Amino acid sequence: MFEKLDEIVEQMTTIRRDIHAHPELAFQESRTAKIVAEHLKSLGFDEVHEGLAVTGVVGLLKGNRPGRRIGLRADMDALPLSENNQFDYKSKTEGKMHACGHDGHTAILLGAASVLAASREFEGEALFVFQPAEEGEGGAAKMIEEGLFNRWPCDAFFGVHNMPGVELDHYGVKSGPVSASSDDFEIIIQGMGGHAAWPEKAKNPIMVLSQLLAEVSELQQRLQKEPEVAILTVTQAHAGTTFNIIPNQAIITGTARALSHDMRKKLEVELKASVARVSENTGFEIDVKYHKLYAPTINSERETNYCLAVADQVFGPQKVIREFPPMMGSEDFSAFLEVIPGAYGFVGNGPGVGGCHLHNPDYDFNDGALPSSITYFVELVRNFSQIESMASSAVK
Repeated sequence: MFEKLDEIVEQMTTIRRDIHAHPELAFQESRTAKIVAEHLKSLGFDEVHEGLAVTGVVGLLKGNRPGRRIGLRADMDALPLSENNQFDYKSKTEGKMHACGHDGHTAILLGAASVLAASREFEGEALFVFQPAEEGEGGAAKMIEEGLFNRWPCDAFFGVHNMPGVELDHYGVKSGPVSASSDDFEIIIQGMGGHAAWPEKAKNPIMVLSQLLAEVSELQQRLQKEPEVAILTVTQAHAGTTFNIIPNQAIITGTARALSHDMRKKLEVELKASVARVSENTGFEIDVKYHKLYAPTINSERETNYCLAVADQVFGPQKVIREFPPMMGSEDFSAFLEVIPGAYGFVGNGPGVGGCHLHNPDYDFNDGALPSSITYFVELVRNFSQIESMASSAVK
């Protein structure tokens, strides 16, 4: 542990709860970004850049010896959700809350910045990336598009997410996929509306909608037999507005999720083929709008093994989950890992405070996770010059 870590954790707890009480949605994180930027400036960071990807903040800290550059990331945005909690730092904005722990992620990274800036006792440089708009809005990709890695190239990139249900002061990671891709689809069935008393004079899209739902269900059953996990989920099916009118259109929407690029493509191809069959068999015009959102998050092997070696030191080997199961939720950290090698791990949020799951109105980040999580990020930076040897030792 480090001198004054307790003081830093206390300060980060205060900052975390302040951010929690003032949640901001994607690309609107102005207040949060100001807190972050002012704190980095107060620490004497070599560079603090504001406004990348609208509200993103990037800070560069140079160590006391030359070397490579490591990147660390925290997301900052909240969710459009009303909070049920009644503690004194609950959301002050109705319809918005930090239900995914991004307030905690921000506090973890600020805490690591505080520890490292106090001594600069490390080789190379550390890039601290505070990202906006993780929740479905592609903030990571926008930061890259606006020149994040052109201006600050990194040799490796790391991040963490809190995980309810995993014990406090435990850590998990694995090489390969750790979260799924996420793509949305919208299927529009074009019929011809009319009076319900004369169905023969109309083309009722609802009948085709039912066939399509059956096709998608059959496709999902086939996917369950694949060795690789993939999920196709229908989330909406709409048609009509009243009893006696046959509608012009019927609409189906849903999501497709996969743990590899190949399976992601296969889902799109198979879904469009199913729609084409129904269209041909029924004679109805059916349009598919397929929106590619987030790629699967795939950890590189060396960087994952490095994380395991550092985690063994920080959490203890008995508290490190070495083959952490991938989640079918998506994470736009994937955009960073498509450009630079790195790894994305998970820290336990515990079964108690914040024990309910993510995106839940009763959720709260567990401040008890701050000390070990801050220390983990600090040690990633301090040991980065030894990444090759430490990564090798982790697999022995």
